[in-house]
Amino acid sequence: MKKALLKAAPKTAPETIEKIKARFSQYLNEELEWSVEEDASLIGGFLAYIDGTVYDCTVATKLEEIKQALYDAVGRN
Repeated sequence: MKKALLKAAPKTAPETIEKIKARFSQYLNEELEWSVEEDASLIGGFLAYIDGTVYDCTVATKLEEIKQALYDAVGRN
């Protein structure tokens, strides 16, 4: 069984943690052995570390992607 680490934002509901873990197992089509940590540096979302891959679903990253998309759109005009 692969080991996985989930770093979640503070106050993430336990039900949400369980849904995230279940979705990764479904996505990867295998059971994972999870360690879960609360990460105070996250304003929202989570980071999952599985088999050398980082899945970044943090609010900060999503905001950065939106910012970059806006810069790209403005730069095209």
